[in-house]
Parts: sequence; structure tokens; C-alpha cells
Amino acid sequence: MKELVIPAHLPNHITLKNIQEFFDTEGIYLNNAGAVPINLLSEYHIEKFLYGFRKKSFLAEEYPYYEIRDGIYSLLSNIINCNPNEIALIHNTAEGMNIVAQGLAASGHFSKGGKILLLEKEYPSNVYPWFQIAGKFGLPKQVEIEFFPLSGNKEDILEAYENKLKEDICLVSFSGSHWLYGKILPIEEMAELAFQRGIPFVLDGAQLIGHRPFSFKNSKVNVVTGSAWKWLMGPLGLAYFVIREDFMEKVPPVFVGTSSVTEDEEYLPYRHTVKESAERYMCSTPEYISWIYFYVSLWMIDQLGMERIYTAMEHISQLFQEALLENGFTIDSDKESSIIIATPPKNNAAEVVEKLLEKKVIVSLRGGKVRVSPYIYLGKDHAEEFSRLLKKVV
Repeated sequence: MKELVIPAHLPNHITLKNIQEFFDTEGIYLNNAGAVPINLLSEYHIEKFLYGFRKKSFLAEEYPYYEIRDGIYSLLSNIINCNPNEIALIHNTAEGMNIVAQGLAASGHFSKGGKILLLEKEYPSNVYPWFQIAGKFGLPKQVEIEFFPLSGNKEDILEAYENKLKEDICLVSFSGSHWLYGKILPIEEMAELAFQRGIPFVLDGAQLIGHRPFSFKNSKVNVVTGSAWKWLMGPLGLAYFVIREDFMEKVPPVFVGTSSVTEDEEYLPYRHTVKESAERYMCSTPEYISWIYFYVSLWMIDQLGMERIYTAMEHISQLFQEALLENGFTIDSDKESSIIIATPPKNNAAEVVEKLLEKKVIVSLRGGKVRVSPYIYLGKDHAEEFSRLLKKVV
């Protein structure tokens, strides 16, 4: 994997001290749990690729397909701690969940019925694909859906979860970090408990991967899928799908195309064998511009180092939590989470969100509360300005 060119208008190396110079957002952007804005280095390389493609189309020599693809696999596998062969690049979390849901249905996993266990108020990407298996969109009903409440501390949640697994649960599909509550779940322990009962565990990693440490290899999670555009700084419309090699045969690809089969660079004769890797779940030509964008973002993350990023995120999150507390807000999320869920002193979240937007402070309204999600390109000066502006709107 070669060094990326950094243009002269940007710092010649990337550190947490100068990362702010690689972003150019208007105001104070605090909706990174929704999407991290494009960084200037990814923007530069996209423009460079487009220029080459305009001149030479497929004959352009920079950004070769296999180098970019393998680079993404390598960098992403380091973050998730998985085998590169276990990674497929798809479009969004819902697509990943559908791959698992329909694949398991096709292989007969749900033939005996049972219940699929989901989190209460889960994000829809991790609900609707399972509703399909439960017969809510016209297909035959195979299972029931049960929602698991998140109440109490970690020990309370684990005890309730372990008791729930004693029921007729045939699959668990949880988010690692809850988009609405800002709660970080003990995924490793939960997956282990499911494994002990022979229950597959699927992880929605959209709000976890890049946000908090997670090791696919050291867990009993069967599949993790999530969007690239949150804590991995990637583009809208690109996602990862990671599946254990020994679980692939239980999840046959329901949709196949040129990219799914062996020796896919040769179009004839037709093949009848899917790839041994997770690429069996990839149908055909990808959004290659998005791949370049994602590759550059992952390269930047690699330069910074994930452990340093996790530490920086906790520190930055604390600064913004303090700003909220100073202004009379109640913090409802986990202290270590960068998804900060806060209740204003007058309980007027919608009004606060609107007034902050007028002052070019971007937060989001979630569940009648204010969601604040800072990222590493923000610092103490932003938190202090945020606190100053909060005083004017509460």
C-alpha cells in the first residue's frame, strides 16, 4: 500500500493536532453520528481521479482497481480485526441485514420458527429486513419478532438478556451503540451467551465501528455490517459486510452477479461457483469513486491510529458533555459515548435544535431530545464556543 499524495495546501502529514485542517465545515458540525463531512484529502483524490477518467477513461493509470480494493480490505480488516477475505463492500446497513436475513431463510434456518431478538427502538435498517422474515411485507411468515428493552446498568441488561435467550430465540441482531440512547452495549458478552446456545449473533456496526473498540476475530459475532459514512469518515452509499468464513455456507447469496463468481475477470464461459471470499455477496460494478473516497479516509485513520482516535473521541466527548451540563442539560447517554443524548433544562429539544441551527451549530433531534455527536476534527475551542452559544438558546 503506497503513501498517498497530500497536496501542498494541506499539512504534509496527519496528526490529531492538525486534523482540523483536513476539514472545512461551516459552523460547528455536531451530527457526526449521522454522517461525517467529506475530508479535504478525499475530495482532492476524487477530483484527481475524475480528471484522469475524463482524459483516459478506463486507461487512466492512477487509482488501479485492485490496489484500491485490496487497500480498503487491508485497512478495514485492521480496524475490525477480521480476515480481509471476510469483507464485502456493499451500499448500506439495510442491504447487509437483508443479505443475512434472506440467505438464512433460503438455507432453512428459520424453518422451525422461533423469535428474532432486536433492540427496542432500533434503527430501521436493523428492523425491516427481519420484518420481511416475519411476514410483514407479503412473504410467508417464518418467525416472530421480539424487542429487547435497554433498562438498568450493564449487569442488569446482561442478566435480562441471558434470561431472554432461554426462550425460543433463533437469532439475535443488535446494534453495538444505540443511535437513540447513546448506550454502548456489551456486545462481546452478548455474542458469547448467544454462541453458548447455538444462536447466530448479527451486529449492526454502523454506530460502533470506528467509535469504540471491537474485535470481530475475538468475539462470537457471526456477521457485522454497517455504513461507511459515520465513524469511518467514508462516503454516503457505501457500507461493509463482514461474515465469518465458517458462516458463509449458512448464508448463500440470494442475489448474484459478475462479481460473485470465481474468475470474474473472464466473462465467458459462464461460471457456476461463487467465490470463497465474502465477495460472493457483491453483485457487479461498484461505485468506484466512493471506493477511492473510502480508501483515502481509511488511510487517514491508519495514519492517526485507532487507539489514539478512541482516546481523542472520549476526550472531545467529555468537553461537549461538560458544555451541556454547564448550561443545565441532563445527559442521558453513556459517559464514554460520542453519541451524547441530552435533555434541555426546559425540555424544549426541538426549539433548541432549531435555534442552534440558526447559529450554524448542527445537532440533531432524536426521540424528543438533543443528540450531539462530536468527532476528532473538533476541539476545546469548538466546545467553548458551543457552550457560549448554548447560553443564548436555553
